[in-house]
Amino acid sequence: MNNRDEVRDSNGNLLYYFESLRGEKIVRDSSGNLLGSVGMGQTRDALGNLVLIGEQPEVLYKGPTQL
Repeated sequence: MNNRDEVRDSNGNLLYYFESLRGEKIVRDSSGNLLGSVGMGQTRDALGNLVLIGEQPEVLYKGPTQL
């Protein structure tokens, strides 16, 4: 059993999950691709660019235009 936090849709399909690393949570999609990270009051994309102030991993999964 993996020790990770998972986010699933209403059908039980894995959307994305978190892995803890140095006080941050690394966000990956269901295929294991890096989406970005959340931590210290910030959300960053896979390149480390600041996406927004606040920890909102759903922005990394859905994209800012789909919220």
